[in-house]
Amino acid sequence: MVAALAEHGELSRPDLLGAVARHGVDTAGERGSHLLRWLSARCVIVFAAPRGTQQRFALFEEWIPGSRRIDDREEALAEYVRRWLARCGPATVRDLAWWGGLTLTEARHAVSLVDDVEATVLDGETWIERTEGEAVSGRPARGDLRLLPPFDELLLGYGAREASLDPADASRLVPSSNGLFLPAVTVDGRVVGTWRRTVAIEVDPWVAWTERRRAQVRRRAEQYAQHLGLALAEGPASAPTSP
Repeated sequence: MVAALAEHGELSRPDLLGAVARHGVDTAGERGSHLLRWLSARCVIVFAAPRGTQQRFALFEEWIPGSRRIDDREEALAEYVRRWLARCGPATVRDLAWWGGLTLTEARHAVSLVDDVEATVLDGETWIERTEGEAVSGRPARGDLRLLPPFDELLLGYGAREASLDPADASRLVPSSNGLFLPAVTVDGRVVGTWRRTVAIEVDPWVAWTERRRAQVRRRAEQYAQHLGLALAEGPASAPTSP
């Protein structure tokens, strides 16, 4: 598998498993899926950009050059806290544990390993943030609009979602009991609607939008279509407009 990806750069799932099968490895049933998961978990391969409906894979070292393996658990926990808070903080210790698959005891210990973390207790919950070090650059301007995929970390990365989603709208984002999240439209980090991918991108707004907001949706849709290598279909406007 590594040799095939080194030769071709990227391969679709059928082509990659076919290359493995030609070397005598049985990939029938669920064996192929388990093999791909196993290699992904060990940082050998990664998901590359899909082509149409086909999953594609590439070598980890080709897509993430300069990565560093950390074998010491204490060092790894400290690095996790630094990176996660730089990207997601301020947040709660419970959120840190949830995202990293840690127990609360392990998460609290991980926080204690980093000097530049400040903790604040609000309503019985411990919130943490970094006081030094790197932070996310390029903070978006006010009015920033995004088209987020289902299960985006903005919502799934935190135990409490009230900062991003009005509890009254929760059933509109997760309309069924199976826990399936719809793709979300956000403005300044707040969910204001949902969208779906068909032949065109259809937006289901929850409030009246200005022409400026509609233009933002259009720009994000064009970026999404460009990422997929598709042309954005023209169609009637789907959002009500306010003056």
